[in-house]
Amino acid sequence: MINSHTTGAIIARKRREHDWTQLELADRLHVTPQAVSRWETGDSFPDLVTLVQLSEVFKISVDELLANRTIPANATSSQTSLGDLVAGLARGEPETVSRIIIDDPQQMEALIETAPLTKPSMLRKVVNAMGNFEFTNEQILQLAPFVDEDVMETFIESEAGETGDRKFFRGLLPFLSETAIEKFLDRILAGEITGVRPGNLAPFLGEAL
Repeated sequence: MINSHTTGAIIARKRREHDWTQLELADRLHVTPQAVSRWETGDSFPDLVTLVQLSEVFKISVDELLANRTIPANATSSQTSLGDLVAGLARGEPETVSRIIIDDPQQMEALIETAPLTKPSMLRKVVNAMGNFEFTNEQILQLAPFVDEDVMETFIESEAGETGDRKFFRGLLPFLSETAIEKFLDRILAGEITGVRPGNLAPFLGEAL
């Protein structure tokens, strides 16, 4: 679980343990002292690359920096964690991230947690590398605000027609391109999708409907 205040408190504690001022830590990370101050108070959160840099500067794991307690202390080296996934995203390794989730689908929750900190282009690469991974409707809705339109169209193509979940389809509409929604409308009219009425698309199509 990512919590800006918890991680901020850890950053502050580790900085003091090293007897560094906020300026000295900022210099090591090539950021401003104001950025360090906002992290420590929980008013903002470091980006993923900076999180990894912080773990290296403090010589601790990313999991410790995130106070991630989902992995037991006696975990084997083969077990993955939130920190492993964060490191993969920070290093631009979509195949590594996708493999972590495919091997342990519970790590999808970690991807959803880090989605607000991840570039849409990186999320697209991760989703593409996951191949035929079966996303749940809830997972798709949680990722929708953070992925680009290409990924949303992929979700629609893979999920549409397999469910009549009206809440699911209506939840996706604000994140689809107009072209995708027009295709969506065609599938509704053809009877392939039963979860949404044609009129529900009107606010998202303007004069195109």
